[in-house]
Amino acid sequence: MRLSDNNIIVKFARKIGMDGAIAFSSAARVFQAFAGVISIFFIATFLTGEEQGFFYTFGSILAIQVFFELGFTGIMTQYVAHEVVHLSLNEQQLYEGDQKYKSRLSYLVRFCVKWYAIISLLFLIVIIIVGFFYFNRYDTSSGSVDWQWPWLILAFSTAIKLFQSPFTAIYTGLGRVKEMNEITFYQQLFIPVSQWLLFACGMKLYVVGISSFLGVIVWCIYVWKKDLLRVMLGLFRESITETVSYMKEIFPFQWKIALSWISGYFIFQLFNPVLFATDG
Repeated sequence: MRLSDNNIIVKFARKIGMDGAIAFSSAARVFQAFAGVISIFFIATFLTGEEQGFFYTFGSILAIQVFFELGFTGIMTQYVAHEVVHLSLNEQQLYEGDQKYKSRLSYLVRFCVKWYAIISLLFLIVIIIVGFFYFNRYDTSSGSVDWQWPWLILAFSTAIKLFQSPFTAIYTGLGRVKEMNEITFYQQLFIPVSQWLLFACGMKLYVVGISSFLGVIVWCIYVWKKDLLRVMLGLFRESITETVSYMKEIFPFQWKIALSWISGYFIFQLFNPVLFATDG
């Protein structure tokens, strides 16, 4: 029996007939809503009005990462699940079955990781340049807000999270839905609490970047404790005899999702940067 099977949330979920994956996902959403209300209090208490403007605009500027990943994580989950259904996992955490499907699965994983390694680096460079240009141009605080180093820290942590995101998508496609939802649950517990403590310690705008790094650390610790890394390494070691055509098999689906994600940015995120630039 795995350790997570003894989790109090899993036990409660079983009593009411709920799947563990759904239980962790629901618990994360409930705590996120609860923590969001408390976070508003901390933001209003420990940040000035000008700092709050930077705080919220940081998030909206960083959301341009959708222009880099273009919905690829969602696509990857579906394609990985499509290939792994033909395989089985042995006690050594290696997949067994038809070489065709092992090769295609391994190729998908390698392609996805390479893709995100490149776009994460590009995102980091672009977001630092865009952020410094934008905030220098529209900062009306007369230098009273210390935003430069917080922005750099947040840019680095977001780039790392962007690189980390395909691994979550791959593990989900491999059937580790409960584990990935459990990670999200622990992050939703740990990150807000760490933010509250950092706000109370007077960390101001540094809070977001530091807590983002802590979220990455929580993910890494969980993956290591659950021995999920061995599964990923096993897929990387598989020999490639058959590949997946990006243009023929993936792109016809991705461009539709990409259009939806990009539209979402203009609908939900653009107003903060516009208000910051026009009203300060």
